[in-house]
Amino acid sequence: VGDSAGWTGIGHVNYHKCAVSMKFHVGDTIFFEYNKQHQNVMRVKHQQFDSCNTTSPITIYTSSYDKITLNRSGHYYFICGFPQHCDNGQKVNIKV
Repeated sequence: VGDSAGWTGIGHVNYHKCAVSMKFHVGDTIFFEYNKQHQNVMRVKHQQFDSCNTTSPITIYTSSYDKITLNRSGHYYFICGFPQHCDNGQKVNIKV
């Protein structure tokens, strides 16, 4: 996610633009690569995505290289849980 920039709050990557330019299918795998000292990945519900609410994520990923299989159709919402990262645009909505 994020192409060569990876999952980062630096450089103002437009994750929305990246996500809508790709077609995702059930069974596809996405990768989040990041520095785990400065980022993480949280899978959240739609409301949490819109408000950047990090209090009760569905799943938290912290390995710095997370591989996630998209095993159903619909939306997958991901945000960074570090302070202000999501508010600054480090979030992505993957539609399968």
